[in-house]
Amino acid sequence: MLFRSKPGDIVVGDRAYGCFVVAASLLAHGSDLLARLNTRSRRVDFRRASRRLGYSDALFTWTKPKGAPSPMVSPEQWDGLPARLEVRIIRRKIARPGFRTREVCVVTTLLDPVAYPAEEILEAYLRRWRMEMCLDDLKTSLGMEHLRGRSPGTVQRELRIFLCAHNLLRWVMGTAAEACGVDVERVSFTGTLHGLGQWTTAMAMAKGRGRE
Repeated sequence: MLFRSKPGDIVVGDRAYGCFVVAASLLAHGSDLLARLNTRSRRVDFRRASRRLGYSDALFTWTKPKGAPSPMVSPEQWDGLPARLEVRIIRRKIARPGFRTREVCVVTTLLDPVAYPAEEILEAYLRRWRMEMCLDDLKTSLGMEHLRGRSPGTVQRELRIFLCAHNLLRWVMGTAAEACGVDVERVSFTGTLHGLGQWTTAMAMAKGRGRE
């Protein structure tokens, strides 16, 4: 099995997950998929949809790829995948204050448009993207991409320090957003990091002058 998902789970992923093998494997396990569709490898023509559900929202029938089994699953799992699979594809232009407008095309096995409205599906995908940005904040902005520890214990202590710093910055961002009456998504993580660094430097200098 590709994932350690449980029946009823919804796996949210990027372009690498939006394919036949992942969708079919999850369905066989009782789970569902919501992922970005790689439109470069699979073009979407809504005129060829098997059923339209709304504006740029429709059901499509995917067929099992021909040729050698996918390296993502074992030969036995590959043979057990269905010959056809029904998926739902939604395409929208996302426009949010502070971000550039972009087009997003997602594929999901959540086929019921009443139980799973298109806007809620897109919002769930955008939350995944926000989590990805949080990981990027840890790796890039805080410098966690390369750890210095050479033993498991040292690495664990490093990770705890990074997570504490990340949580502190998130708390500062949340407090600032609440005080100014703005959405916390409008507060820059990098800007908060730099601002907090300047504040601690100023406090240290003020403390030093007080001792003179």
